[in-house]
Amino acid sequence: MMNMEVLKLNCPTCSAEPTQSKLEDLLPKHVYKKYQNFRSNALIERDPNLKWCSRLGCGKVVENSGKGSKGTCECGQQTCMKCGNEFH
Repeated sequence: MMNMEVLKLNCPTCSAEPTQSKLEDLLPKHVYKKYQNFRSNALIERDPNLKWCSRLGCGKVVENSGKGSKGTCECGQQTCMKCGNEFH
């Protein structure tokens, strides 16, 4: 599972997209947990209304409030919603 490929999983036999519950049943718990983390990160990366907090080590997600290009994290850090860096 590399990059955004985690969002494009298909059955090798019939090409159907597996459901989350089917993946949970098929995969070992530790692999399913990694899959969930990769999937969550990929969804955040591709959503233009979400950015990672620009404060080093925070790791939280900032949502665009629709009021310009400034987003504020729970930690108080202001992030530019256009480039993902500290608000400028």
